[in-house]
Amino acid sequence: LDSVVDEDAGAETSTDASTRGAPSTSTAATQVVRGPAAFHNDDSHPYAGGMTARARGVVAGFRAGQLSLEDVATSLFGFEGFRPGQREAVERVLGGKSTLVVLPTGSGKSSIYQLPAFLVDGVVLVVTPLVSLMADQLSNLPPDLIGATINSTQSYEMRKTIEAELKAGRISILFVSPELLETKRFRKVLAEISVAFVAIDEAHCVSEWSHNFRPAYLRLHQTLASEFGVTTFLGLTATATAATVDAIVDSLSLDRNGDPG
Repeated sequence: LDSVVDEDAGAETSTDASTRGAPSTSTAATQVVRGPAAFHNDDSHPYAGGMTARARGVVAGFRAGQLSLEDVATSLFGFEGFRPGQREAVERVLGGKSTLVVLPTGSGKSSIYQLPAFLVDGVVLVVTPLVSLMADQLSNLPPDLIGATINSTQSYEMRKTIEAELKAGRISILFVSPELLETKRFRKVLAEISVAFVAIDEAHCVSEWSHNFRPAYLRLHQTLASEFGVTTFLGLTATATAATVDAIVDSLSLDRNGDPG
């Protein structure tokens, strides 16, 4: 386990008050976006972004050893530098090491999976508890990063299109619920794609919802590691008591010595 903790976070700082209790049944009005523009209930725009030639050049430069992580962060995110904990976590993910990141709201947790998504081969799965959070995360992706979400509010045709894009390797980040991972249809999709790593957003849900409201959280590691060969997991949360950290570590089989789980 590698836990990156900001001392200013406090023990119980939640990123979304709605995730502190039972699961919400609300859905987001905005289902699909492309860059900064939102398309309401428009099945013709199933994913966001599209990598430009400039972005492809940055990625190629990093892979060739000509650019550093700082260069990538500046070019693709506009960062002047990494915030505490970000670089270390990104390096671990790129090195295939499972990691739990505990940082306060607004400290750039999402960039810890977004930046590697530019650089790895395969799709990054982001497990998120609420459809509204998926829509928010999708709408806030960097404009050069191609992302999508699959959820129960989508039409059959939209989902079919997204699945085809996934199989063709044209989507870098996919936002899903833990329950989707257990459906027969999506498991067939997982068997046909390469998953680079899995990010569990609001990872405290693994501890707080698993046994009662959301048992699919408890089965995340078994489903993805044992059945689909995923080796790298990234837990992200602003809320982590010692007991919560222990529960996340156990559920995701993270190694307490910092090696991949």
